[in-house]
Amino acid sequence: MADGAVGRGAAYMIGASFCFAIMAALVKVGAADVGPWAVVLVRSVVILGIGGALLVRRGARLRFIDHRTLVVRSLAGFTAMLAYYLAIERVPLPTAVTLQYTSPMFVAAFAPLVGERVTPRMVGWLLFGFVGVVAVVEPVGWPDAGAWLALASGALAGVAYHAVRKLRMEDPDAVVVHFALVSTVLSAPAAARLVQDPPSTQTALVLLGVGLSAAGGQVLLTRAYHHASAALVTGFGYSGVVFGTLFGVLAFHEAPGWSQILGSVVIALAGLGLARGGRA
Repeated sequence: MADGAVGRGAAYMIGASFCFAIMAALVKVGAADVGPWAVVLVRSVVILGIGGALLVRRGARLRFIDHRTLVVRSLAGFTAMLAYYLAIERVPLPTAVTLQYTSPMFVAAFAPLVGERVTPRMVGWLLFGFVGVVAVVEPVGWPDAGAWLALASGALAGVAYHAVRKLRMEDPDAVVVHFALVSTVLSAPAAARLVQDPPSTQTALVLLGVGLSAAGGQVLLTRAYHHASAALVTGFGYSGVVFGTLFGVLAFHEAPGWSQILGSVVIALAGLGLARGGRA
């Protein structure tokens, strides 16, 4: 693969991670005013509108082959998103972002359940990664609900990624629209709160920013995997942990301790090792 293609893929992946870190910071601000459910609703509506416009522009339709896997992908993705937003509301931003990036570990952990082979080295990387999880969560405390929610988000994202792999024959834009549609319907009850107690102009802009940054991150992520293989660009995705930590420190004064920094590095190394199929 040409070095230029890898470079572009890496740049897109870093850009995607930056967008997702902005999204997380805006979620923390927005959830404090209107609650996580309303944030999920607005994000879903924005992505539904953008994804729907892309489908209309291409003249494509919402036609699917594997309906069962599609439902699994959308429900797992919605639940992962909600758990992540609830976690961001409860724990420091660097902790929530780092634990959400455990999803590659859960992809590997769930692999035997879908008939995929797991090598001994992958098991080693997996165990190594969970050592990092312990280091990140220790300062917060294991009984903390926010830490468990962030981990649950990573696990559910792992389920969603396995489903996405099985949906390779589907139109990717249509899959995104289906996910956004399901998320909009499931979070629709939050609309009642927004109607009864409309957000301020500033909060409304924050919520819009959540949707736009999430959509931008998704577009850049797709382009990253288009230009280079997952094994080559996934490591650059962990720049999101750095961005999330910086936003946590600068915007919310949530400086991580040495244990959390070390744990973040361990999780990133484990994710990179797993992305390369367990190779050292």
